[in-house]
Amino acid sequence: MIHLIPDPYHLPTYHASPLARTRAPSPRWQRLGATIMYHHAPPEEPPGRAKPCRSILPGMPEPIAPPDRRDPVCPPLTFDRTEGRIQHRFLRAHGTAAHVALTSGVAPRIIIAFPAGNRGVLLQGRIHDTDVALGFDGPLTPLDEETHGIQGVAVTIITDAPELRFAPAVLGNVRTIRDVGYGARLIPRLRRYSIAVTGTASDRALTIERPGLDGRHAYAIQVEPRDGTTVTVDPDGGFTLHPPPTGQVCADIVATCDDPHLTPIPVDRLLRPSARARLTGTDAHRDLNALAFLAYREKLLAGSWQYLTYFGRDTLLALRLLAPAIGADLFEAGLGAVIDRMAPTGDVAHEESLGEYALMERDRARKHARQTGTAIPEKMSVALRASRVLLAATYRCTMVCSPE
Repeated sequence: MIHLIPDPYHLPTYHASPLARTRAPSPRWQRLGATIMYHHAPPEEPPGRAKPCRSILPGMPEPIAPPDRRDPVCPPLTFDRTEGRIQHRFLRAHGTAAHVALTSGVAPRIIIAFPAGNRGVLLQGRIHDTDVALGFDGPLTPLDEETHGIQGVAVTIITDAPELRFAPAVLGNVRTIRDVGYGARLIPRLRRYSIAVTGTASDRALTIERPGLDGRHAYAIQVEPRDGTTVTVDPDGGFTLHPPPTGQVCADIVATCDDPHLTPIPVDRLLRPSARARLTGTDAHRDLNALAFLAYREKLLAGSWQYLTYFGRDTLLALRLLAPAIGADLFEAGLGAVIDRMAPTGDVAHEESLGEYALMERDRARKHARQTGTAIPEKMSVALRASRVLLAATYRCTMVCSPE
């Protein structure tokens, strides 16, 4: 896991997977776009944040407009981390950002998480008789609608285990996945999966799909065995991957994400020039990559994968700790996100709720309001919007006037 707040006592190191091999990703997962049926209207773009304000103080530079998600100033970002028996692989390229975590052990686990929409996939392994060592087989592949017909990420996993058994998949908000990991049970509305197996007995692909509770999004993954690996579906909706007579279990996993992408802040704009000049060694650049994966113009994310969204407290603490080193773009993004999410009373929001989780929390809040006769705040006051502009402009002035 990576966190927004620096932790000098927790610096995991790089390790290459002993099972990793160089391989070109299979093009067969492209048929997933034709397999998944989106019965709902395309998602509407959420209300945008206020555009970067024009300079309101003499001598201040004009703020730079957010770059397009394919802007060459935001080159692809890929890096790995290993923490104990968990291998993490991060990708941010062509508008797609994803974090894939493979956990080895008697109950192996695969997590695929997307910053966009704070959504993801949980494939929780059943209890095996022996340890299962999961590994990546090649890099993550970003998928975009223009090129591949779907949005998401593709990953190839391998293992030497005699078989790989998974419980029913959990597709939804990261907070839902987190709750399930802590032992919570899915509500019936989140268990309405459609499972389809396509292809011949020796070349099957498993597709798992669920419509979103909001009626505007769909959650789907495809598991496609490779190199003689086969898949069978269990009565409860789980599935098992079987290796060929000689060889390893190998499968492509594709997870889709139809939420609007976040706008990354270029790596070279995260820090002040003097701070960038002091970066030396692998650890420093690794931590800079982690910060880049969590930094977007819409908000700063608290950590990945379990806290892959905005946290007011974490954002303010991180800005305070990093203020001597970070650039104006990062500071304005973090401060603007805090003010954008303030309550009309001025209270700073804690953890942001998105997608289905927000819908379920809204239902609970309305039920509580009916029972207690209280009102639910709907909009931010104009004064708070204005304060965002003034604070961002003041910081920009400080950045220009203060010496490096």
